[in-house]
Amino acid sequence: MYSEFKAKAIRFLTLFCLIYLSFSGFSTASGDDMAQNPMTGHLESVGLNGQGLVVHTVDSGPMGKSTSTVISTSAGISPRLAISETGLTSVVWLESSGNVIYRMYDLPTRSWSTALTLTGAAETGTPPAIAAAGSNAWVDYE
Repeated sequence: MYSEFKAKAIRFLTLFCLIYLSFSGFSTASGDDMAQNPMTGHLESVGLNGQGLVVHTVDSGPMGKSTSTVISTSAGISPRLAISETGLTSVVWLESSGNVIYRMYDLPTRSWSTALTLTGAAETGTPPAIAAAGSNAWVDYE
């Protein structure tokens, strides 16, 4: 019982610190991008794992558990996350090949869209930026 309480207390403090640091303008060492989903209240982040693959993580709070999903099939650079007020989670990143890739998480079906390449073969992407509102997402890259 005590070890379960201790584990929950550590998770709560970790989540509190992440939220505090994200609002204070602090960026995590791995460059993770974080936002709170207004529909679920969960803290979501996107970053790179040890192999450089893009990973989306949902932390459901101090009483829940974190779930991580690898959403890329090749190495990524500068993954970015945007969550709209309707709960639409959009992720964009730059592949090592120079292509800008976009994926969306559909909350009602709890599934990821297939990866969409936003740049052509002749283009070389730069690290993208993303914004979301309603059921739309906008991606900015050069």
